[in-house]
Amino acid sequence: MGLPERGRIGLPLLALAVWTSPVDARPNNSWIDRTPPVPSVREAHAMASDPFRNVVILFGGSGVGDTWELSDSGWTIRSTTGPGARTYHAMAFDTARGRAVMFGGRSGSSQFGDTWEWDGSEWAIQSNSGPSPRMYHAMTFDASRGRVILFGGLSGATYQSDTWEWDGVTWSLRGSAGPSPRAGHALAYNAATGRSTLFGGFTDGTRHGDTWEWDGAQWMRIAETGPAPRYFHSMDYDLAGRLILCGGLGAEALDDTWEWNGAQWTRLTTTGPGARHSHGTAYSGGRGRIILFGGRGASLFYNDTWEWDGADWTPTPNVQSATPRSGYSLAFDAARERIMLFGGQRSGLLGDTWEWNGRFWNRLAVEGPSPRTRAVLTDDSGRARVVLFGGHDGVRRGDTWEWDGGSWSQRATSGPSPRTGHAMAFDAARARVLLFGGDEGGNSFTNDTWEWDGVAWTQRDAPGPSIRGYHAMSYDPVRERVVLFGGRDISTTNYKRDTWEWNGGAWSLRATNGPSARLLHTMAYDRVHQRTMLFGGNDLSGSRSDTWEWDGVEWRVRLFSGPTTGPAMAFDAARGRAVVFTGTFTWELPSYAPPPCDLDLNHDQIVNFGDLTHVIENWGAKYLDSSGPGDVDANGVVDMADITAILLGWGAACAG
Repeated sequence: MGLPERGRIGLPLLALAVWTSPVDARPNNSWIDRTPPVPSVREAHAMASDPFRNVVILFGGSGVGDTWELSDSGWTIRSTTGPGARTYHAMAFDTARGRAVMFGGRSGSSQFGDTWEWDGSEWAIQSNSGPSPRMYHAMTFDASRGRVILFGGLSGATYQSDTWEWDGVTWSLRGSAGPSPRAGHALAYNAATGRSTLFGGFTDGTRHGDTWEWDGAQWMRIAETGPAPRYFHSMDYDLAGRLILCGGLGAEALDDTWEWNGAQWTRLTTTGPGARHSHGTAYSGGRGRIILFGGRGASLFYNDTWEWDGADWTPTPNVQSATPRSGYSLAFDAARERIMLFGGQRSGLLGDTWEWNGRFWNRLAVEGPSPRTRAVLTDDSGRARVVLFGGHDGVRRGDTWEWDGGSWSQRATSGPSPRTGHAMAFDAARARVLLFGGDEGGNSFTNDTWEWDGVAWTQRDAPGPSIRGYHAMSYDPVRERVVLFGGRDISTTNYKRDTWEWNGGAWSLRATNGPSARLLHTMAYDRVHQRTMLFGGNDLSGSRSDTWEWDGVEWRVRLFSGPTTGPAMAFDAARGRAVVFTGTFTWELPSYAPPPCDLDLNHDQIVNFGDLTHVIENWGAKYLDSSGPGDVDANGVVDMADITAILLGWGAACAG
């Protein structure tokens, strides 16, 4: 048991108490990487469907050599060995032999001419002969004849027009008459016609828009009109007797979806996964959907999963990880018990909306604010809305939007000046969203205070913190205060270290010590510990990944290290944990709730008034090397969190 400290220990030992805090040894008191298992962002991978095991197989792309499978329970990485890392290879599933067959591709300047098979457990090389080494070719399985068909591609610098068949043992050249030499085309077997259909591709910069069919003996051109000429698109059969073509590259990345019924092409009206090319698709019999993964847009690479249900594309639920980004916004939506993420940037600006359900990020197929970075979100729990203000989409914005769980609506274009670097928090006691400060651009920072009541913004005449931006705020519902920390002013090196609180009418300075002076940190209220949390940010020494807690009187370090800092954190009150999305990875910090026997401080086998008295008698005690009398949550100090723990466990029986 530690020795109590009640203010009689000098500053050196007090510093030691902080740096040797027992908090790090507390159960569950560490950041946990909860990033969903999803293939990384990539293009030029290959996909195929295994109907026997009800999975979609994905291999390679973007210089990696991993094998993934998508089942009803989500993505699972199956192997990191086998074929070397490669792109622009092709793969088809041989249903006669129960194997996925992969051929060719490239790595750097090297092209491959190897044939591999995946049996559901491991890869095995089958041949190094047959078609010449190549990339940008296409393959499909001809179920009526039990053969894998390969056509065309780029071998060295030569465009090919050869047709090959794989019987499970050897490749056979079937001819070179038919479609002109080309690369980047798509090939899919049409079970309704018993023929393999080819569309598009390119040759020396010329894009093709012709449609061909292979009947096992010869090629026939069957259409010259339809989708615009393109390459690096996808095409799959959906078991409704149709081929579905998506995206590709024309003069730019395309976002259209087309249907081939065996006689003509029809463009379909869809919301779609957005303009992209070099993605992968495969039909999932278990889901009854065509699955699309990844690809490349105008300037972005993707790792999202979409599905075609016969009428439209929708993000596949519970298999997603938010695509990498920076400058995004995060908030806990209390009404729907989800953490929301909006926008940011990655090569270009993003305007997508995501929800975290505790296991996966789900992308929502909704339109809303313009793609932007550094907007700010906060939850208005009183009206069951999430409020967004400001940000930068090429210019700073001063618009206000609200999310109701199903759609975004623009609520105002007047109020605070357009800005970034501001902070917002919902003041539940006064049913107002509070906004303070920010960066107006042109070397102009502000220190104005505004309130949003759901209808209009009102500026409050309330002197307080100095001008600043890139600070953080959070609401403490127990003390009914909004807490503000840090930021910087016009000077790029004048970082702030002050802590302020807003009581609904005035600001008050509460501390000038605690975390180092910093900006771009993030704050949220821990409803289990009843503390305001602060995580990360940048100080003059660089990026920080420490976690602090504010109890209304002083700051106390909770963890000295954690995930790579991210620009936003939210506390998931439904699951009792802080969530940080770093821009790539998702991390959680669970809040420890003591079991009943830990609450039975006087050992009378029930949590009652005697245990509460024990906490009160030791109120304010601090322990240097472990928890001590009254320190129920083992955070090194007897405080309000210990009383809260007793009250939450009141009446619990303990036979321990």
